[in-house]
Amino acid sequence: MRGNTRQNHLWLLPVAYFIGRCQVFLGNPLAVGFFVAVCLQNKRVYLTYGCLMLGLWQSVSREAFFSYGVCMGLLAVVLLARGCVVLRRDPTVAALLSGGIFVLVNVTIHIINPGVTSGIRVTFFETGYDRMQLATIFLEGFLVFSAAVLYGKAIRVMEDDFAAIATENEAAISAMALMISVLYGMPQKEFYGIVIAETFGLFSILFALYVFGYGLGMAWTVLAGLVYAGTTGDMSYLIGWVTVAMICSVVQSILLGGRILFGLLFGCIYTIAGIYGFPVLLQERGIKAICAGMFLYLFLPKAIVLRVEGRVNRENVMKNSTAWGTLVMQRVQSFAAAMKRIDYTLAGNTNIGIGFSELSDMLNGFAGNMSQTVPLNKTMEAKLIEELTAKQLQVKDLLLVKSKESRFTIYMTLRAKKHRMVNAEVIRRIAEQVTGLSLGITEESRRIVGAEYTMVCFRECARFTYQTAVRRMSRYEEQVSGDNYYIGEIAAGKLLVMVADGMGNGQKASLDSSTLLEALEELLDAGFDQSMAIRIVNAYLAETNKGEHFATLDLLLLDLYTGYGSLYKQGAATTYIKRGEWMELVKSTSLPVGVIDGAVCEQCTKKFYNRDIVVLVSDGVLESIIFENKEDYLRTLLAEAETDDMDELVSGIVDDIRSMSGNRLKDDATIVACKLVKTL
Repeated sequence: MRGNTRQNHLWLLPVAYFIGRCQVFLGNPLAVGFFVAVCLQNKRVYLTYGCLMLGLWQSVSREAFFSYGVCMGLLAVVLLARGCVVLRRDPTVAALLSGGIFVLVNVTIHIINPGVTSGIRVTFFETGYDRMQLATIFLEGFLVFSAAVLYGKAIRVMEDDFAAIATENEAAISAMALMISVLYGMPQKEFYGIVIAETFGLFSILFALYVFGYGLGMAWTVLAGLVYAGTTGDMSYLIGWVTVAMICSVVQSILLGGRILFGLLFGCIYTIAGIYGFPVLLQERGIKAICAGMFLYLFLPKAIVLRVEGRVNRENVMKNSTAWGTLVMQRVQSFAAAMKRIDYTLAGNTNIGIGFSELSDMLNGFAGNMSQTVPLNKTMEAKLIEELTAKQLQVKDLLLVKSKESRFTIYMTLRAKKHRMVNAEVIRRIAEQVTGLSLGITEESRRIVGAEYTMVCFRECARFTYQTAVRRMSRYEEQVSGDNYYIGEIAAGKLLVMVADGMGNGQKASLDSSTLLEALEELLDAGFDQSMAIRIVNAYLAETNKGEHFATLDLLLLDLYTGYGSLYKQGAATTYIKRGEWMELVKSTSLPVGVIDGAVCEQCTKKFYNRDIVVLVSDGVLESIIFENKEDYLRTLLAEAETDDMDELVSGIVDDIRSMSGNRLKDDATIVACKLVKTL
C-alpha cells in the first residue's frame, strides 16, 4: 500500500541543515548520526550530505568540518554499497558499525595529525589531555550510534506511519528527539522580522496539542520550552508556553471544537497570558512568531494536520473481531464443502491412495492458503476513520487482510448515523483514496450500509482482466458433445480455464469430462494445490472406470495480478500461445486422466503479457484438419489472424475447419480462446 509521501523526502533537507547546526561537546556527532539514518533509508543521501555540511560549516571549526566530512563520506561508501544490503536490513547493527567507523576514523586522524580532531579541540591536546580527548572521541562515537538509531526510527515513522507516534512509545520518543534536535539547531536570527526558532516552537506546540492530544502535546511543550528557554537564557518562555498549552487543552476539552476553533483559542489564550503574566510572549518577536505559527497551522493541508488522538483503534487486527470471525467461517465452510465433494466423489472407493499423510497435506495446504491479518497503517486508519466520520458513518472494526500472494483485502464493520443509507461505492472511493490501492467491492460485501452495523469488503484489484470466446461442437448433431469446458475466477484473482475431452462421444463421454471438471473446480476453488487436486481426481477415475473410460485434461491457472500462469496437461491436445505474430506450442505426451492411478500430469509455468492469447483445443479440432501436419497448420492460421477479437478469432478457426472437412467433424471439437488485457 502507498503511504503518504512527504514531498518525496524533501523535508529531510531543512531538517539536515538544522541538525548540522547543533553543537555537542563543541562538535556535532548528531549530524553524523542523522546522515547514517538517511543512508540506511537511502533517501536523498547526497542532498542531505550537502545540507549537513552547510550546517556544520556554520557551527564547528574547520578541523571538525573536515573530520566530519571525511567520516560521512566513508560511511556513505560503506552503507550504500551493494554488498551491504543485508546490513541495512538491521538498523541497530548498521548504526553500531557506523559508530565504530566514526571512532576509528577520528582516532586515525588524531594519530596522523593531533591538531585535527572532532569533539573537544586542540586545547586539550596542547595541555596534554590525550586521554580526555580519546574519551571524547569514543563518547561522540556512542552519540553517533544512538542518534542513528533514534533518527532512523523517526524518519521511518514520519515517512510511513505518522500516527504511530500516538500509540507507540518508541515512535513518540524518536520523533520528539528529532524535533528537539531541529529546534536546537534553528538560528535565533530574524528572517524577514520573524524568529524561525520561536515560530517553529509555537507552531509545533499547537500542532502536537491538536493532533496528538493532551499527553503527547504537553510532553512536547515542556521539551520545546526547555530547549528554547535554554538557547535564549530566559525561562519565562518555558513557563509561559506550558501555561498556555495547559489552559488551551482544558478549554478545548470542554468546547470540543475543530481545527480552526482550536487555533483561534490558542492565539487568544497566548495573548491573555502575555498581557497578564508573561510579557516576554508579547514582545515584537513573540507577536510575529505566534502569527506566523498560527498561519502555518491553519493553512497546512488537511491530510497533514490529521487528528489521531483518540482515533486509532489499537486492537484493529484482533482475530476475535467480527470481520475476522466472518472471514474464518467463510474459509472453513469452503473447505468443508470441498471435503464433502471429495467424500461424494470417492464414495465406495477405498483403494485410491489417499491416506492420513495426504489428508495432512490437504489440511496444511488449506491453512497455508488462509489469509493473515496485518497491522493497518495507523495514519491511514486515522485518516480513513476521519473521512468516514465526515460521511456520517460510525466505524466499529477495521481489518486489513493479506493473502499468501500479498493481495490486500479491507474489511469494515460500520453503520450510518441519523437513519441514512450509504452506498458501498462511496466507502470504496474513500478507502481507495486513503490507501492508494485500486479496490473493488467483493461479492460477499453488502452494497448498502444502513442503521445496523454492516460488514463491507474491498479487495485489491488485479492488474489484468481477460476476454474469452468458446465454440463447442458435436460430431453428431443428435448427440451431446463429449467435450466440456470451464472458465471462471477462483480464489480472488486466479483465472481457471479447463477443457476436458471424454473418451468417445455422447452422454457417457460428456459425463466423464464434466465430472472431471466439476471435481477440479470444487477442489481448486477451496484452495487445494493444483497437483494434489488433479491427483485426487485421477485416482478416483482410475479406480471407478478401471481404465475403460478416461478424459483428457487441459488446464490453465492464470494469476491476474502478476500475469504468471501454469499450464497442466494430461493427454491433452497442443495448446497455442500467441503474442503478436510470435507463436509458441505447448505439447503433451502424458496419459489421459483416469487411465491408471499415479499417471503423470505435465506442467509448465510461463509469464504472460498484455494482449497475449492462449488457445486451448480438444483433439477433435486437430483431427478435423485434413493436412498431414495439423499442428503447424493451426499455428499458421492463428499467427496470420489479424483480429484480436476473441469471437472473431474462434469463429474464423471454426469456419476454416468446417470448410475443409465438408462440415463433417472427425470427433467432438472444442475451442477456448483467452486474451489477457492489462487494466492497471
